[in-house]
Amino acid sequence: DGCNGMLRNVRIAAIGPVTARAIEKRGFKVDIMPENATVEALVEEIITHMQSSSINPATK
Repeated sequence: DGCNGMLRNVRIAAIGPVTARAIEKRGFKVDIMPENATVEALVEEIITHMQSSSINPATK
């Protein structure tokens, strides 16, 4: 798919294992997935990931 190149620097989040499997089945890597499949847990996991990452989303 032509989108793969555009998505190489994108962090992909899945709300839970079912969504993660669907993403991975399409050839993408899930970078962020909370232990609990809730929106609140996903938001917290994204915040934690971004705070610990050297990537500054404002510069991308």
